Amino acid sequence: MFGRRKAIACRQAVGLVTAYLEDPGLTIVIGTEHLSPDLQSLSLVLTTCTDDARIGVVGILGPTRMRYSRAINAVDSVSHAMSRVFAS
Repeated sequence: MFGRRKAIACRQAVGLVTAYLEDPGLTIVIGTEHLSPDLQSLSLVLTTCTDDARIGVVGILGPTRMRYSRAINAVDSVSHAMSRVFAS
């Protein structure tokens, strides 16, 4: 049963990410900007990491009152690290 719930949660996470990623780079969705009413108490900070062949996404889902500068710095740092790993 846990495996099925985990699979559903993964599909929902992928759906959430793909719903907001229009272009490479930083994306921030705050509260009522969410498409789903269930997520309107949350904010999402996403960024992409790429090389010539692959694309990845790093993100934080948290409360609307989070420290956005910290969230942005965190996803940016991890994205740069992942891009370096992709390149090696």
